Amino acid sequence: MSRVGPDQNDVDIDIARLASALWARKLAVLLSTVAFAGAGFAIATLVPPVYKAETQIVIETRESAFTRSDTSTNAAEGTLSPESVESQVSLMTSSEILGDVAEKFQLAGREEFAPETSLIDRIVTRVRPETDSAPGEIVEKMREKLQVYRKENQRVLVIEFSSQDPALARDIPNAIANEYLSRQKGALLTSNTNATGWLEQEIADLQVSVKDAESKVAAYRANSDLLVGQNQNVLATQQLSEIATELSRTRAARAAAESRASSVQDAIERGLALDTVAEVLASPTVQALREREVALKAEIADLSTTLLENHPRIRSLRSQRRDLDTEIAREAAKVRASLETEAESARQREIALTAEMERLKADSAKAGSEEVELRSLEREADSQSQLLATYMTRYREAIARGSRDYLPVDARVFSQAQLPAEPYFPKVVPITAAAGVAGFLFASIALLLRELFSGRALRPSPLSVRDRLEPAHESADTAKAAPLPLASPASAPDSELTNAAELGEALLNSAVPRVLVVSAHAEGRPAGVVLARELAAHDRATILVDLTPTSAAARAMGVPDDALATGDVVDGTASFADLIHRDLRTSAHVMSSAGLSLTDEAAFEEVGVVLEALGKVYDCTMVDCGYLPVDTLLRLMDGNAALIVAVEPGAQEEGEAMMQKLADAGLDDVVLMNLGAPDDIAERRRAA
Repeated sequence: MSRVGPDQNDVDIDIARLASALWARKLAVLLSTVAFAGAGFAIATLVPPVYKAETQIVIETRESAFTRSDTSTNAAEGTLSPESVESQVSLMTSSEILGDVAEKFQLAGREEFAPETSLIDRIVTRVRPETDSAPGEIVEKMREKLQVYRKENQRVLVIEFSSQDPALARDIPNAIANEYLSRQKGALLTSNTNATGWLEQEIADLQVSVKDAESKVAAYRANSDLLVGQNQNVLATQQLSEIATELSRTRAARAAAESRASSVQDAIERGLALDTVAEVLASPTVQALREREVALKAEIADLSTTLLENHPRIRSLRSQRRDLDTEIAREAAKVRASLETEAESARQREIALTAEMERLKADSAKAGSEEVELRSLEREADSQSQLLATYMTRYREAIARGSRDYLPVDARVFSQAQLPAEPYFPKVVPITAAAGVAGFLFASIALLLRELFSGRALRPSPLSVRDRLEPAHESADTAKAAPLPLASPASAPDSELTNAAELGEALLNSAVPRVLVVSAHAEGRPAGVVLARELAAHDRATILVDLTPTSAAARAMGVPDDALATGDVVDGTASFADLIHRDLRTSAHVMSSAGLSLTDEAAFEEVGVVLEALGKVYDCTMVDCGYLPVDTLLRLMDGNAALIVAVEPGAQEEGEAMMQKLADAGLDDVVLMNLGAPDDIAERRRAA
């Protein structure tokens, strides 16, 4: 592989080279892996094992639904708040609880909890090396091995403790949980006792206050003559209401009597039949007279069939009938008089009731003003009575809870710590495996860095194209082709053809960075493949840029159809990695034509940008143009490019015609290359 020039800074890492370097030194990698794994196993075995166990406590309301009161419900809501649950962590890790647990298990005599005394203290001050630890030091040691936390979005507290003794790792969390619950219950008992004493004193004071308030109410009621009737109303107000109701009834009765008397009087004055008046007809006497009158009418009608009108019997019956009408009129007058008497009586009663109501109004107004003060005294007495009843209820509840020792704590242990079966640290197998992996990675990375820094694993990489790069192309009228120093120019006149071997040797001896190969025939074979392989065979970094419409050169170098890119490298739809492939036979690279096009002026500039970028990476950029018109070919030329016209066997005339067209366009340094038969090319490749 050729050396990368000083301006060619971008390189690719040769993965195959790195893999082969690792495989070549696999024994060193294996030894490093085994050494690290052995060291990890030894350390994990020598380190004293540490066991861990945990106890879980749930914070919840423990009060029964049958004994729960409104105050306990509100207190439970405060206990179950997130802030209150978090505060329980501080309670569990308090020095009092940890100190009691340490004293219970005599942790001061355990070597695991011994203080770390410095060597200077032992030498200079001769401190006690074997004496017991101070309580504060024991608590700090416990805190280092203790972890209390709350599970996320739960009211569950976890107490974890680690120790070299598995039994101690189990007993410490359980003891801390029990001590926490015991202290919480003790706090509730103390609070209940204090509340009972306070309530007892308050109840005694309230009983006196209630008695005084009720006495004031009774005395004021007696002094103000505010007697209470039905529905707890003042007697004057109740009497006023009753008199008003009776007065309304009396007025209605008077109006009805006057109306009935007026209707009877009107019937008499107008001479109407009295039997049409309802009040007259309602009289029993009138009803009897009407019945007698009906009987007389029937008898007269019966006798009229046999007797004459002047018969004494008929005349007697008619006289009796007239007497009945007189009696009915007299009875109607009595009914009218009775109604008038009734109306007058109702009027007199109305007057009396009105006077009584006026008197009661005055009394009720006086009672109303006095009742305001009475209600104020009653409210004070009622409030004192209600407060006394509430305190007495709470007092009895507190006495009952204290005597029966029913003070449930709003927490319970639902998962006690169990004896751990295996240590949580060190884990021999994971540590050994991790150490082995670390040894493998250490050796591998060291070998990879060695290969990279030595440059053996680096190869040139195409530079990415920048949008601001502006290639400088010469115009067609000033474009010139770089001459190629052929080995024996005298033996190769312009009319004769040069083969690929001679041209390859000339290119190796020259510094031409770009070579354009054009076919003299529209259906000619891709000629750049032969030259690119010739240069690659001599370890020259070469890339063949395939500008043929069908990517014939790329296919000839073994690029499969599905690997041909379809984007444009300049506008970003395709990258160099999509377009550049490696020749199956040599180390030459090939860039497919799928990402490049020569359709307009912008396309020529883009192709120029790509060729300039490739020229900074590769020693030689071989451009296989296929068959291109002369005017199109001139636009790809610059002062450093060599131009070769490839001629198929037996088509020398077409090559000379192309040479003439190029000469007419101002390109004189053009070389004809004979492709030769395919068998000749293969034979020459095998000989090389």
